[in-house]
Amino acid sequence: MWIAGCEAIEEVSTGPGYVTLRASFVDDPSPFGLGGVLTTITDDSWMDQWRAHAQPYNVGRLTVWPSWILSPSTSATVLLIDPRRAFGFDHPTTRLVLADVDRLVVPGDSVLDVGCGSGILGIGALLLGARTAIGIDIESDAMIATHENAVLNDMDDRFAASLEWPATSATYNLVLANLLAPILRELAPLITESMAPNSILVASGLLVGQWETVADWYPSLCVQDRHQLEGWESITLALR
Repeated sequence: MWIAGCEAIEEVSTGPGYVTLRASFVDDPSPFGLGGVLTTITDDSWMDQWRAHAQPYNVGRLTVWPSWILSPSTSATVLLIDPRRAFGFDHPTTRLVLADVDRLVVPGDSVLDVGCGSGILGIGALLLGARTAIGIDIESDAMIATHENAVLNDMDDRFAASLEWPATSATYNLVLANLLAPILRELAPLITESMAPNSILVASGLLVGQWETVADWYPSLCVQDRHQLEGWESITLALR
């Protein structure tokens, strides 16, 4: 289903030892021969139903908190997020990259968040000490969500989001790229050129086992670390 281009999969128990898989697609998956029952849905309100079940969670020093739930007083560093229709709340790859950011960010870092979605990764880096962050995405929903979330966290003066790639002369200490593997391949030259000396790239959006192929697309970087969660993987690469 992932290969056929689905955007999400839900597992629904249908009896002892059986589940039904429900997947959403933008394009007709029939050419992939998946079988099953296809239903065309014109009402998109289902896309917001997950919000009723969203819960805060902890990653390292951060507590990620849905902004529509009353935030309690806490000594933790709270990251308020409302992703709207943009990607980036509690997906395993989001958690993986946030955990890497918690381990790797250095006070004063400049951060490039490629495929920023809701802005959660760049904002998390700023809350943990980074100086500035730039977010890039191709979706207008991501621009709206990133700006609103930056305001929620009082980071709108340090986080800018754009539909355009930054100036070619700009480089960053920490680059975050939570993207699918084909996009990581397509953007490899631009990402590499955006890395400052001794900088780090955290790449995710990878199914377990894809890391070696992705690393081959970044020959000037060396793999430092890998982490896995629920069938997904992140890799940390350093500029040689």
